[in-house]
Amino acid sequence: MYYLVGSIWIFQIIFSHIWLRYFRLGSLELLWLGLTYWKKQPLKKEISVA
Repeated sequence: MYYLVGSIWIFQIIFSHIWLRYFRLGSLELLWLGLTYWKKQPLKKEISVA
């Protein structure tokens, strides 16, 4: 059981790093923010040239 929990935990860490590299919020955070302000929030990160 520990191996299953550990492998799911590792998968979530890797997936969240990949997700947050391209998107500014998590999926539930995006939904929560949209319901709070009653408008659609942008999903992708804005690319800034510095």
